[in-house]
Amino acid sequence: MNTHRHCIANQKGQGFSLVEMMIAITLASFLLIGLVQIFAGSKAAYRLSEGLSRSQENGRFALEFMQRDIRMAGHFGCVNQQALMQSGARAMNLLFAPFAAPGTRSLASYDAIPQRSLHFHAAPLGYEYVGSANPTGPGNSINVNETPGISSNANDWSPALPAELLGRVVPGSDVVFLHYLSADGVPANAISSGTIQFNPANWPLLRGDMETPSLFGVSQCGSGGVATVFQATSVDAATGTITISPSVVGGAANGLNQSGMVTALEQYPPQQTTLYRAMSIAYYVGVGAGGGPSLFRIAFDSTPGTAVVTANVDEVVEGVDTLQVLYGSSNPAAPTAMRNLRTADAVDAANDWPRVGLMQIGLLLRSPERASVEQRALSPMVLGVTVNPPSDGRIRTAYEATIAIRNQLFGD
Repeated sequence: MNTHRHCIANQKGQGFSLVEMMIAITLASFLLIGLVQIFAGSKAAYRLSEGLSRSQENGRFALEFMQRDIRMAGHFGCVNQQALMQSGARAMNLLFAPFAAPGTRSLASYDAIPQRSLHFHAAPLGYEYVGSANPTGPGNSINVNETPGISSNANDWSPALPAELLGRVVPGSDVVFLHYLSADGVPANAISSGTIQFNPANWPLLRGDMETPSLFGVSQCGSGGVATVFQATSVDAATGTITISPSVVGGAANGLNQSGMVTALEQYPPQQTTLYRAMSIAYYVGVGAGGGPSLFRIAFDSTPGTAVVTANVDEVVEGVDTLQVLYGSSNPAAPTAMRNLRTADAVDAANDWPRVGLMQIGLLLRSPERASVEQRALSPMVLGVTVNPPSDGRIRTAYEATIAIRNQLFGD
């Protein structure tokens, strides 16, 4: 009898009551909610930190990449823009230009070259976006989209966007061409009628990262310095021979050079002449592989002996909403000082490209992923241009730099 009663008493004291279970569930719910909030906060902080770091990394890389090309602009061996301004157009030959006769070089002849990528007489050559919807320039404002489109209207830029870039550029962004001879040159061993000889072992240095380059330049330091840029008809890397046909006619199927100008190369003494690869570079903002805006770099060249200008396109950095460029030029009245910074259309209207000695570039970069951040009350600015971004939760940061074009300083 006593044993039975003891078992019943033990059974009554086991387990949880309903109230105790509800209290436990409530406490567990509060703990779970706290953990979820901590996780969500940590994830948001990670996205913010990751977005900022990626934006900063891309911004620094893009600026450094552009600065290298900008600093090289106007490098023509022993000839710089100061020499060009002092000696006129005599210091520069462009075999693409339609000269009436050998020796009749002029800036007007250079400007008549149809391909802007071949305008080596202008170290920098810019294009300002002036589209009616969102014209750029200090004091103006533009709208950028999460998924940008492409403008096919050349008149959206001033001067009009050349055919080499038409259909590539995002509206609301500037464009800049840069022309120079490569930093690495090789000695010209012999120059005769229509041929240039060099050491075949130097071919990897001369061609750089291009498989079969066609645009070259020679520069010599004697007689005040002179440089010539031309298209090769053929290149024999095994023998170190570059051939420039004397019978080519600009615009025809047999090349880009003009006829009658190959004799200009014969004036170069081999012992004082260096052979370079001619570099024609353009920077712009286009649509990247992921559908968003990206900074692009084009290196122009051509197939030897043909009249077609080719474009080697590289996507440099993703997430670049806009590229803005301003140009500073010297003043004949005060050649040691730079004028106020101007947009490309103002420089072009004054025909001041030979006097441009510095450039300011501005980039607006966005984070690759949404960071779930609130839209800022104040819109970001890039070189005085207010940018109105979409409410896409991305972090946006502006980066600016001022670069001296060291080969074109104070050319008055």
